Amino acid sequence: MRRINPRLDPYELSDLMSDPGNWDLLTQIHDHPGTWPELDQWAAHARSAAGTTSRNETRTPVPAHRTRSRRQAGTSHAKREDQDTHARHA
Repeated sequence: MRRINPRLDPYELSDLMSDPGNWDLLTQIHDHPGTWPELDQWAAHARSAAGTTSRNETRTPVPAHRTRSRRQAGTSHAKREDQDTHARHA
């Protein structure tokens, strides 16, 4: 049986659960140290609805973690650098 690595952070856990091929791991979400309440609720709902949806139906996406994503954090930093550079050359 596959197990979720307990060292996954919330972002990695979200990425893992975004792939329907990994939904056999849904039962492990509740006890994972990187989970958050919305993901736990989503996993419980997905488990209960597993037999009621067909492959062609749209499924509820994995809820995003509440803090800024790594991509957003990098973008904010880049914007600040651009503003600082612009201010120095003005």
